[in-house]
Amino acid sequence: MGWFRSKKEAEQATLVSSMAKAFAEALAGVLTAQGKQIEQSSAFLGQLQDLSARKASQILGSRGGRETQKRKKKLREAAEAIQCRLCTNPMARGVTLQELDEHRRHEGAVRDAQLPPPGPETPEVGN
Repeated sequence: MGWFRSKKEAEQATLVSSMAKAFAEALAGVLTAQGKQIEQSSAFLGQLQDLSARKASQILGSRGGRETQKRKKKLREAAEAIQCRLCTNPMARGVTLQELDEHRRHEGAVRDAQLPPPGPETPEVGN
């Protein structure tokens, strides 16, 4: 009976070692898959962050494209065209009524040149 028992124990030992090896391989496969999934998730989140930053700058008008250049040019031209003491120094002393009337006439034009027209790139306030 000793021979039969030793053979059975040897079979059980090989079975246990093969099961342990299979378990270790399965665990290694799971950990590798999880590592790849984490890498993919972090890459996706990085792309999502870049996309959201780009979209936010687009909505806020930080693109610096043609419209921004046109608006800045229009503002510069409006500021250069008007030679008014009150525009350069609103607290100027000795202002005549005629200067004050002229300042009030062109004040709206300068303000309109500074504000961008509402459009798809400019968010409306108070929605």
